[in-house]
Amino acid sequence: MLMCSGLTAYAALKRVIERAARGPVMLIGMGGVGMMGLALARTMFAHAPLVADIDPVKREVALQAGAAAAFDPPIPAPARR
Repeated sequence: MLMCSGLTAYAALKRVIERAARGPVMLIGMGGVGMMGLALARTMFAHAPLVADIDPVKREVALQAGAAAAFDPPIPAPARR
């Protein structure tokens, strides 16, 4: 299970470990890799991640899986919120 989506997500998250110590990271796209990244980020980082996806169902699933907040990318300036 971790061979494809898990290693892809882990490799990306490993690159932001220092930044994640200062606050939550934002994961964009809650497909297979994004959801695996959410699960890993919840265990790797002190802050629950923020997520962004254009699909409202995926945003809701991510919130249920532990995301701190979910954003619709077309909304202006989601990172400021």
